[in-house]
Formats: sequence, structure tokens, C-alpha cells
Amino acid sequence: MKSFFSRYFTSHLLILLISLFIVGIFSILSMNQILYSDNQERQLVYTEILSEMYLKAQVPPGREQAYLDRLDVNPLFRITLIDRDGTVLGDTEADISLMDNHRNRPEVIQALDGGQGMSKRISHTLRESLLYTTVYREEEGLIFRVSTVVGNIDRMVTQLTFRVSLITFIVLLAALLISFRQTNSINRMLKSIVEVVTDYSGGDFHQNLYLGGFREAVEVGDAVNSMGRQLKEKIETVTLQRNKSEAMLDNMVEPVIYLDSNLIINDINQAALKMADCSFSRCLGKNLLQIIRNIDLCRLAEECLKDNSPLAQIITLGSRHFMVQGTTINSPDRTERSLLLVMNDVTEIKQMELMRKDFVANVSHELRTPITSIIGFVETLRMMPGQRTEQEEKFLTIIHNQSQRLGEIVTDLLSLASLEDAHALTKEAVRIGDIVEEAESVCRMKAEARGVEFVHDYDPALVLCCHKNLTEQALVNYLDNAIKYGPPGEKITIRAGRVDNMTVISVIDRGSGIPQDQQGRLFERFYRVDKARSREIGGTGLGLSIVKHIAMKHGGRAGVESGPGKGSRFYITFMDCREK
Repeated sequence: MKSFFSRYFTSHLLILLISLFIVGIFSILSMNQILYSDNQERQLVYTEILSEMYLKAQVPPGREQAYLDRLDVNPLFRITLIDRDGTVLGDTEADISLMDNHRNRPEVIQALDGGQGMSKRISHTLRESLLYTTVYREEEGLIFRVSTVVGNIDRMVTQLTFRVSLITFIVLLAALLISFRQTNSINRMLKSIVEVVTDYSGGDFHQNLYLGGFREAVEVGDAVNSMGRQLKEKIETVTLQRNKSEAMLDNMVEPVIYLDSNLIINDINQAALKMADCSFSRCLGKNLLQIIRNIDLCRLAEECLKDNSPLAQIITLGSRHFMVQGTTINSPDRTERSLLLVMNDVTEIKQMELMRKDFVANVSHELRTPITSIIGFVETLRMMPGQRTEQEEKFLTIIHNQSQRLGEIVTDLLSLASLEDAHALTKEAVRIGDIVEEAESVCRMKAEARGVEFVHDYDPALVLCCHKNLTEQALVNYLDNAIKYGPPGEKITIRAGRVDNMTVISVIDRGSGIPQDQQGRLFERFYRVDKARSREIGGTGLGLSIVKHIAMKHGGRAGVESGPGKGSRFYITFMDCREK
């Protein structure tokens, strides 16, 4: 790459040469034209004067040569007298007897046509380049011609060309000297700027830039010095923030990994290094799968980058369980995408959850037999003959009802336990109409007892990809709640349809609605909005929690839309089998 000095100076030199060459050529051509034009005009005037003098002298025919010989003419000029038919009558330089007819000469033809003529050509007689001017006197039938050797003008042009070239050369030297000094001065300024900026890029901000001379140079120096001060402040701020961030990351107990769009590790904290049993230098620049050999973790990272949205998943690494949260980070221009993985150790929580599930399942299994026995003995006592007091009958009824309620709770707990333990469901294509018909048959007696009517809003031919029995159970739980908590004599609408890649089943009642602040907890275990009314109506408080787990097993979700006095819409979504 050329230096600034060579490029700038070469450009100036080229511009000067071209400019001076053009000016010189233009000047020489202009002077040449001016000299020839001026000489032609003066020679033409001289020719007019000679013709007037000849006419006043009244030279008799045949004495033309004698008259010309007597004239005291300038030796630079040659005078020729020509008849209108082209015959040469006299000439101051040549023997007319040796001269041919001039009728076809260009200057003679012009004079005969317009009264005057001019031409520049080589003389047939003298064999030199001459400038001819002619004047035609029509009354006398004579053509007066004056000619000048062009070499005189050419010598003047040559002298002018030499002078112009000399002046041009002197101007060129002066301009080059000035250009050299200016270019060298600017080049020194640029080198000073490069030295200072190089120091700044290396982190040395002690040197300041001082440029003398013109105002712009001083402004550049001030701007560079200001930039250096700002860079120093920003680098110090960034360094302080980086140190704080590194200290925070290194002291975090949660493993943190920073990846680029190709899952290459760009940064990793001490907790992650300890978990991966790897050094920082060995991990940096490696693919995530090379350091942590876990397919689920890599799949989570790829999906997070692909969807450009946060994702969370529990992943098992060795004997430990981690809640891995992936968050994408986009560059300001959104052309680059990176990923931050934060891993929380939930091994103890997982173990406690497993213990809870085992406890609930074991207790539920253990309680089922005694509860069944209690219900059986109570029914046996109620069927035995004999009189019982009113209080005895009341106690037996309470024992029977509470035993049945406890049995329902045990059944629901076992259902939840089986859903949580199930890793995959066997799904099939089922018509929505068949599922709704089965669910309504289970709830029909309760609906008739409260005067509730079912209304359908769906295409009976709509096909749902699901586990048939679990889907029926979820719909039964929704319908059972709508019947129990809705007003008697009202209608319950069952609606189904497609939304994007999901199938949505909704149960809509016309009840009093649910406050907004309580809707988020409806699907928790044993949660009730109105505890006093719930105890009156009955139920286990696990129905909506079961629906939630059924939806999760189908890749969907369960939810509610409601408001005080507006009724409620409980829905469950099912993802298509091909999408799942």
C-alpha cells in the first residue's frame, strides 16, 4: 500500500504537470493563432494599399513589371500582379516568364469570388511555405497578391514556445517545492496522530497530541486528546464492570456458560468448570458437547437459539439434577445471537419431590384397603335390622360420607401419582364427539339433578390426537365443576376447535365467575376459591390439578378465563401428534 506522502505528492505532481501542459499548449496555440491572424490582417491591409497605389499610378499595359521593379517594398513581402484570366503580369521575386498560369490558385479563386482571398501553402515557384493575401479590382481586371514567408512567423512562435516552456518549468519547480513542503508537513502530522492513537490502542493514555500550524490541525489535536480522555474513562469503567461481573460469576454457586450461535463456549464460571471437571483454557473455544457430554443439554441450547426465546428444563448430569435456564442474547443489529445457560442444582428438591410422590403413592395404597373396609362395615351396619336412634343414624351417615370423600381423595392422589410417573402416553386419533359423549354420560345424573343442559359448539367429525381415557377424565372434571359451582337450570357449553397447531376444548358455564387474583392458583392441589361452599358441595380439590397434569402430558396446557359475574371458560389444549 502506498504511503500518504507518495500518493499525495504524486497526485499533486500529476495535477500540476497536466495543468501546466494544458495551459502551455493552449498559450502556444493561442499565440500562434494570434500571430497568424494579426499578420494576415496587416498583410491584407498592405495589399489594399498597394492596389490603391497602383491604380493611382495609372500604369500603362505592359509596364506592370517595370512598375513593380521601381517600388521600394519591404523585403519580407513578395508582390505579384495577376490578370483576371490567371496570367502573371509582374512579380518582385521571380521571372514571370517562368511562372505558369495562377487562375487555379486558392487565393486567386477566393479573390475572384469575393474580392479578397487568403491561403497558406507552399509556393510552386519558390518552393517555400508562404502566406498569401489577394485583392481583386474588378473594373481593372487585376488581382494584387502579397505573400510572406511563413518561416518568420514560425521563428517567432518557436521563441514564444521556448519562453512559455521556461516559465512553465519555473512555475512547476516552485509549485512542486511548495507542494513538497505542504505534503511533508501534513505527513508529519499524520505520523504524530498515528503514534498517539497507537499508544491509545495499547492502553497508554499519558501522551497528548499537539499539532501546530493551521486552525484545523489544532482542532484535530484537541479532538484526539478528548477522544483519549473519554476512552480512558470508558475503559476504566468497562474494566471495573468486567471485574465485578467476573467476581460475581466466579462466586456464584450456579454453573454459568456463555455460548455463541454455534454452541462454542465463549465464557464459563468456576462453578461450571468444577462441574465439567475442566480448566478454563481447555474449555474456551470448544463446543458444548465436547465439554459436557449430554444430548439433552445440547438439544435445549439448540432449541433456545432456534426459537429465540427463553427455555427451562430439568437435566440430569451424572448423579445430579439441574434446572437449566437458557436465555438468548441478540446483538444491537440483531445479526448475531448468543446464549446464556444458568444451571441450578435441584438434586435435593428432586429427591424431596420423589420422596413426596413415593409417600403419597404409598399412603394412598395403604389407605385404600382400610377405607374400603370402613365403607363396607358402615353400609353393613346401616342394612342391619333393628331400631337405631336418630343420633346413631346421623353418625353412620357422617362416617359413610366422609369415608367416601376420603376414598375419592385417595383415588385422585393415585391418579396424580400415576400421571407424574408416566413418561410417555399412547395416543390415538379420536373423534371429539365420542369423548364428549362418554364424559356427558358420566355427569348426566348430576346434570339432570340440577336441571343443567349441555350445549355443543364443535364439529363432531373433528379428530383429536390424545390418550382417550385421560382426555375423558379431564373433560369429566371440568363438567363436574361446572355442574357443582354453576347456577341450577343453566346451560353448559362444550366448545372445541383448532388454533394454529393446537386443538382446544373448552367448558363454558354461566356462574358467578372467579376473581382475577385467584385464577393463578386454581390448578394447585387442594386449592379452593370458596372453602366453606366447597365443603358443602364436596369434592377433593384435586380435579383441576389432574386436568393440568393431563394437559402437560399431551404437550398442552390447562387454563381459565373468567371474571366476576361473567361466568367462566375452562380450557385444555392438545398439541398435534406430528408437532409433538
